[in-house]
Amino acid sequence: MNIKNKATHTKHFYSRPFSRLNLTLGIVLLCGSSHFILAQSTKDSTQFGNIFSLEAEDIFVEKKEQLFTDNAVGSITGKSENIFEVPVGASVITQKDIKASGCLNIPEALRLLPGVLVRETSSGNYDINIRGLNNLPPSTDFVLQDNSNMLVLIDNRPVFNYFSGGTFWDTLPIDLHDIARIELIRGGVAALYGPNSVAGVINIITQKPEKEGAFSQTELQYGSRNSVITRGSFGMNINDRAKIWASANYQQLDRTQDEMYSLALQKFTTNPDEFINYQTGETLGANAFNAAYPDLNISQRRLGMNLFGTFIPLKNLKTELAVGLQNSQSLRPFAENIYTPLSTMLSKSWYVDVKNYFGNAKLQVAYQNGEQEPGINTLGSHYDFNNLDVLLEYNFRSKSNKFLLRPSLSYQKSVYDDTPYFGLASTESGTGLLNARQKLEDMSASIQSDWSIGKLRLVGSIRIDKYNVPDDWYSSYIAAVNYMPHADHFFRVSYAKSNQSPFFVNILADYQSQFIATANPSLFAQVSINGNATLTLLKAKTLEAAYRVKLAKSWQAEAEFFYIQSEDFNKIVQSNRLIQGNPLIFSSEFDRKNIDMTSSQIGLTVSTEYTFENGKISFFGTWQQTNIQDFSPYSLAPESDPSGTRNIDIQSDITDYRATPRFYGGFQGFLKVSSRFHFSLNAYAFTSQEITHISDAILQREITPFDVKAKILLNSKLTYLPVQQLRLFLNIRNILGQDSREYYFTDRVGSFLLLGMNFEL
Repeated sequence: MNIKNKATHTKHFYSRPFSRLNLTLGIVLLCGSSHFILAQSTKDSTQFGNIFSLEAEDIFVEKKEQLFTDNAVGSITGKSENIFEVPVGASVITQKDIKASGCLNIPEALRLLPGVLVRETSSGNYDINIRGLNNLPPSTDFVLQDNSNMLVLIDNRPVFNYFSGGTFWDTLPIDLHDIARIELIRGGVAALYGPNSVAGVINIITQKPEKEGAFSQTELQYGSRNSVITRGSFGMNINDRAKIWASANYQQLDRTQDEMYSLALQKFTTNPDEFINYQTGETLGANAFNAAYPDLNISQRRLGMNLFGTFIPLKNLKTELAVGLQNSQSLRPFAENIYTPLSTMLSKSWYVDVKNYFGNAKLQVAYQNGEQEPGINTLGSHYDFNNLDVLLEYNFRSKSNKFLLRPSLSYQKSVYDDTPYFGLASTESGTGLLNARQKLEDMSASIQSDWSIGKLRLVGSIRIDKYNVPDDWYSSYIAAVNYMPHADHFFRVSYAKSNQSPFFVNILADYQSQFIATANPSLFAQVSINGNATLTLLKAKTLEAAYRVKLAKSWQAEAEFFYIQSEDFNKIVQSNRLIQGNPLIFSSEFDRKNIDMTSSQIGLTVSTEYTFENGKISFFGTWQQTNIQDFSPYSLAPESDPSGTRNIDIQSDITDYRATPRFYGGFQGFLKVSSRFHFSLNAYAFTSQEITHISDAILQREITPFDVKAKILLNSKLTYLPVQQLRLFLNIRNILGQDSREYYFTDRVGSFLLLGMNFEL
């Protein structure tokens, strides 16, 4: 199938005046110059406080900000709460952790959290899953592999990709310097946070300035393979009723290799003629290859700008405002480009997020608008989109603060339109995946309760979602019992049910290729990909039991057992038919259908953290086993049944499914050697695993799993403070030089060495 040449897209998405040098100098000068304009006192930001000294603070207090310390998390109660007492499986990393670790981006920072599987697909681009649960069903397409079972939020604003599910991490407008902390909630918590939090939630909380008067910060890193990372922010606390600040970030990372993998020929190559469409046998060719990969040496290039404000216009009203934009280009796996796992993704978007707190009520309205091409030459994946999220909630609290009841209403609308970029089926460009301006809506209501009775704490929530497509109601719930017999011991048991939301690709796809010539001049082939508006959405039930203990004043540990059972998976099922006429048309149709398969996962996550006067150290790890029942490997084998109606009936079980590693985890350590020298060391490791892909089944060859080898990634950062406001550092990523591929035939990513500076007032 021929796809319209889009060689001009790079210029369209990423204007050439925004070169690496111009953007770097622009951000440095913009933020750096503010150091000479803004004057204020600076307090020592190098001290570590006792992580167990937190007192809960209500956020609905006149003229007071929500207060968080190192071990605090904003739990379901809507207040800052000691993580030792949070009623769900939760972990948090703070700005201090991130700065000390030397992480280059947000996805890499998630390697500091227990229970998160992070694999780098190309330099700076990642596949991320909470508790694994990926590559399900086996030999599926990249659409279903793209971390669509967890929800990512920025200040409680969903940044989920509703086109195909998952999160496009390279399209986030914020960067590490914008973050106060990252909260991880493990387990099915859709009743608390909404659909797609099947395995958990990652909530990225942005910083609120604490200093009086004006402030600014600039950071620059430069290193291996011409890597450039630039970040900056500046702003002002106008008075106790108004604060405003802005930030900008730019990052460019080059690829670590030139070759890419040919799915049809099963080898790495740089020859465009060896990239063959595994559905039709057509060769990509040099012209189409250059259009699909206009900057083949670039792994990621991204620009983000943000403006934040906090205002208290009335005695009991607080308003938080965030607006921003992003522009990015990356080379990462997305869906199916039919030739090779890596696709060039282009994205530009803007957003606005407004939160109003009035007494015990909260109203949040967020809107995002943009244009994305998740994969140039990738089956009609180019669209305009806009997302609207509205949340209204109210807290009823008892006078003793022992009981909370929180009802809430929410509305989500996503509109995706690919008609500006694709013609009709009869044109040589084929069609878009949607072929229309389509809309998905979700109206929901929920009620949450939190009741403390002596040493017991009972937490529960139920949520009802009504979708327009599929036209159906879905319920989710969670019930948790917490018991704290002593200040140093905490027990938790919970049971939850969660579901995914509909995605455009699964529900509303309507793709049709042009006619494809065959060896018989009177016979043509045609490929169709169809969504299913009556799909039953994936759901999971999760049972958890956990024990937390304070082993000493500054030492705590946790063991968390989990069991997850998932069902209502969907998969592409192929059927063939011969359409009579002149000419004859051999039609291959790929339809989304629910399958009988279920999966069960049992696992244990352990973590421990010790804080001392000059630093801290933490260890964490997850052990798991995933089993599959009633899986059919014949959904793409039409020779078994050309109609496709029986291809999902021939089933088998898989014990110890290896798409998720048996173990993954790591450690982080920080040491303040002296007032001027700081040292950190962190590691992330996983055992071997296997990832399969749909192309083997379509080509009717033996399934060839990609073996992801066991790996240990060791990183270090050495910081020197010549003066209190200036940090000079050496950042070494992947000290051991392990460059084995971490995803399905993608790039090797080796060591990085960067020099950097951070200046803060």
